[in-house]
Amino acid sequence: MVQPAHKPKRAAVSHAAAPVELSLDKGGRTLVYRCEAGHEPDLIRQLADEAADPNCPLTWFDAAVLCHRVGLSLRRVLQDRSLPPRSSAPSRAAESI
Repeated sequence: MVQPAHKPKRAAVSHAAAPVELSLDKGGRTLVYRCEAGHEPDLIRQLADEAADPNCPLTWFDAAVLCHRVGLSLRRVLQDRSLPPRSSAPSRAAESI
């Protein structure tokens, strides 16, 4: 599991990103991977390393599925940050209907 020894200083962001947690049921075992937001590249490298290890149960297909889930998680974070704040007032389009 990716667990950074220290947290690098980052600029303050108004929307705190949640840690990433992925799980995969494999051969009666559940493989769980976690990383702090911003350390997704480390997690992807770890998945690639484990997929390349013949002694590890993780296959390249499993790693690809998990990497895809990391991408979906990042997309949700970016979409949440780009959405304008919701207001209780109706939009102009709704007023004209």
